[in-house]
Amino acid sequence: MDHDLRHDPNDPEAPHAQRSPKERLLEAAQRGRDGDEHAPDVRTFDQVVISELVRLVDTIQTLSLRQDVFEEELGARRDAIDARLSRLEDSLKRVADSVQVLILRLGDEK
Repeated sequence: MDHDLRHDPNDPEAPHAQRSPKERLLEAAQRGRDGDEHAPDVRTFDQVVISELVRLVDTIQTLSLRQDVFEEELGARRDAIDARLSRLEDSLKRVADSVQVLILRLGDEK
């Protein structure tokens, strides 16, 4: 298994491959487990920046996954719509053929 040597994979602030929302919530709860919402932030500037970058990467990954889901749903809906349009086109052709036969019959009766 290849690891990015710039980051310790056991470091809680290390970027993870697409963490689930539940994992992110558990990590956030663990960081603030003492319940003191106004505790001073004692992280270094580098730790704050890395933490924010990890949060942004998580957000981008979430949006990317949502886009994939939307594209799949849209593709499925397009297939259903294409099938309906095809059936409608076939029905219209049958109606047009029936009307043309009626016109020909009326012309023959005159």
